[in-house]
Amino acid sequence: MTVCADTLCKRYVPIGASREQNTIYEQICHDGCGISGGPLEVTNNEQFRGCAAKDNNGTCKHCRHDYRVHMHMTYTVSVVEKEFL
Repeated sequence: MTVCADTLCKRYVPIGASREQNTIYEQICHDGCGISGGPLEVTNNEQFRGCAAKDNNGTCKHCRHDYRVHMHMTYTVSVVEKEFL
């Protein structure tokens, strides 16, 4: 899937007892994107200019951000709250 990595489309969640920050990419712009062969979890990929979710200027039709702040992910993240003793 293609997700937006712009600061407006992601959030940071403290994880575990160490409260380390984990990035949650909330905006899925193209689930099942057919562009292949590029690196995963890397932004600024020229291949995304031709994605069906982008207009002729390279702007995403879903989040309105530039194609350069998008990346492919092969998994989703769910936040589950747990209490640490």
